[in-house]
Amino acid sequence: MSIIRSDSLALHVTNADQQTALADTLALYRRLVRDLMTVTYTHWPQVGVCEGNAVVEVIERLIHPTQKRPQVRYTYFAKRYYKFPSYLRRVAIMDAVGQVRSFVTRFEAWRSGDRKHLHAKPPRLTSSTKTFPSLYG
Repeated sequence: MSIIRSDSLALHVTNADQQTALADTLALYRRLVRDLMTVTYTHWPQVGVCEGNAVVEVIERLIHPTQKRPQVRYTYFAKRYYKFPSYLRRVAIMDAVGQVRSFVTRFEAWRSGDRKHLHAKPPRLTSSTKTFPSLYG
C-alpha cells in the first residue's frame, strides 16, 4: 500500500513585478484553455472516447509541432503560445477537456429530458472560465 502526500501551499507574492508576472501567466493560461476548448469541442468525436492522459496526445497532435511532426492542423497555437511550458500546456489541455466533457454530459442529460423544470434552457459551453493552473516554485 502506498501513501500519497499532497500539499496545497499559498503563493506569497511580495512585490509588484511578481504580481504582474503572476497575473500575466494566469491570463495567458486562461486564454490557452479557452482556445483549447474550441479545438476540443470541434474534435469531440475523437477526443471524447479517450481516457485519462490519452486526450493530451490527441490534442497535441492537432496543435503542437515537433521535429517528427512539423505540420499540425492548428498552427495558431505554435505562433500564439510559442515557448509555453509543456507541463502548463498539458494541464491546460486536461482542463479544457474536462470543461467540454462536463458540458457534453450536461447537454446530453438535458436532451434526454433530465431537467429541473419543463422550460429549462439548455446548458451552454462557457469558455470564459476562472480556472487556475498548478504553479510550481
